[in-house]
Amino acid sequence: MELTEVLREIRPCNTENPYIFISYSSEDKDLVWRDVLEFQRRGYNIWIDEKNLDKTQDSWRYNALPAIEDMDCELVVFYVSRHSLISEGCYLELGKTIEAQTQAIHFGPVKFIAVDVEEIGNIMEFSKTVYNDLRSGDLPKEQKQQRAIILDKFKKDFFNSNNEKVRIHPKNEVNRKMDYYEEILASFPDSTRIFPEHREEEVSAEEEVPAETAASTEDEMPAQAAVPTAEEEPIRAAVPTAEEPIRAAVPTAEEEPAGEEGGSGEIEMLAETTGFAEETVPGAGETAFEPNAPAEKPEEREDSSAEVPRFDPEPEKPENITHEEIVYQAMIAANQQYQNRNQDRGFVKVREVSDTQIKNALKKFAAGAETETLIGFCDTTISKNGKSGVLITSERLYSEMLKDTGYSLDLWKIKKVIYPGKSRYHGELIYEDNTCCQLFFSIYNDLIFPFLTAVTEMKTGIRPVASYSSYHVTKEMVKAAVAAANEGSAYSFKSPVFLKESQMRNAVDTYAGQSGINEIVAMLDTTLRGNGKAGFLVTAGRLYSNDFGRGDYVEFDNLKEAALDGSYVILTYRDGYRKKVYCSIYAPTICAFLKELVMPESA
Repeated sequence: MELTEVLREIRPCNTENPYIFISYSSEDKDLVWRDVLEFQRRGYNIWIDEKNLDKTQDSWRYNALPAIEDMDCELVVFYVSRHSLISEGCYLELGKTIEAQTQAIHFGPVKFIAVDVEEIGNIMEFSKTVYNDLRSGDLPKEQKQQRAIILDKFKKDFFNSNNEKVRIHPKNEVNRKMDYYEEILASFPDSTRIFPEHREEEVSAEEEVPAETAASTEDEMPAQAAVPTAEEEPIRAAVPTAEEPIRAAVPTAEEEPAGEEGGSGEIEMLAETTGFAEETVPGAGETAFEPNAPAEKPEEREDSSAEVPRFDPEPEKPENITHEEIVYQAMIAANQQYQNRNQDRGFVKVREVSDTQIKNALKKFAAGAETETLIGFCDTTISKNGKSGVLITSERLYSEMLKDTGYSLDLWKIKKVIYPGKSRYHGELIYEDNTCCQLFFSIYNDLIFPFLTAVTEMKTGIRPVASYSSYHVTKEMVKAAVAAANEGSAYSFKSPVFLKESQMRNAVDTYAGQSGINEIVAMLDTTLRGNGKAGFLVTAGRLYSNDFGRGDYVEFDNLKEAALDGSYVILTYRDGYRKKVYCSIYAPTICAFLKELVMPESA
């Protein structure tokens, strides 16, 4: 069968079901595509770039890397060859399997198996051969050096600089002891076998090969949304951490609450559409700020209110404190409490959010929000496109999870927050007119209800508003940090004077967004062709990178600590917010740059 015919028969992956991701070099497509077709004929759900990439996107990264991060990615098959071992794309794909957010979603790293495309034998000796061939080849020196670095990273990060990593021997191996496909399929999870089996001899040209459409379009809600609409089936939500996953299987009215589950590889979350019910409450009891506090019994509310008069009709309120200050401090308090349980980013300041995210949020669930009052945002989408989440202004909280309340809450009419409420999966809000509503925010309960509690306590004076002064990084400080990072580094930032206009424009268009075009200070171009479509863009206040995702960035103000962690840099800010960013082989350079911007202890 001709290769073009093979590709024609390969069906797109059904990304709504468990699947297997194929990582390979295009130089090896003759073998890989034929393998994929055979896997599909045996019933397995396979993700491969040629059938699942959105070709309208500027880079494969926008589809391939999120596909590995996706909860339904059960396994990665990495085809080992002299081509793939020097491929930055393949390295980034395998790196995605151990990225922090991927591990949180999968309750551990995504497993991968290695399949030799050719006779390799000892991987260390083979790597030497690849290096020697690379060095004697015709590529420009810069490309040779970049690929040599990738080869070394593969050797150290995924093959542990030894030959102990088990690899499936090549298909054409002489005296093979086990059938090639049976050996590979032995590692495939049963959950990924979702189609009827069709062996080669059973598939004729006249037979129709079932085709499955790929993931949702740009105009649709992401498949990974935390809470389904009323018309949808429950969708598995991302689990924030491996250390303490939040299990929130929500019982129906007819069922008892489900018990806690342990899983090998994933936690299944059953999300329930937000409920809203009004009732008159005679009195309001003590505010429950601790997320694990026991629910109050309805009959006890009036008595506790009499004993602890914390919510008088006219409580003493703090003076000269704006709504904006209270909301911002409540975000900090909620983040600190939430991040004790997981590594999810929680709320971020609006200035840290891309224009696209804000635009999508306003379109999907926050149409009534005034842009000049926007303060914070928690994006709950996997791809960070802003189409679902929690948007906060100085007056209201907006979320697609508040469908029954008109997608928003008035922060200043809330008198009391009870969390957990009547159910351990829900919280309750009591308003100033003594009406009550029950709300559910899925896995984000432990973020949003503490936020609402903090707002309520601060506006009534129960909790003081902390004093907080910002540490601002100037453009001159950024320039000095760039110069310091360039000293002794294998990679160098370049100032705009030494950059082409097309490089900077491509960086803005590909990964920085329009907000990254202002006050460009320097850029580290990591592309082989020097076209600017991948790398690190430094402005007067932010660092952008294609490795962070489009529109995402590192903010310089109030940076308290920067620490190197392999291919990652861990950042800690003055308000307690932590962020872990992937920087590939450039992590030491990026960390050295950011360390120069850390605020002094005296600030």
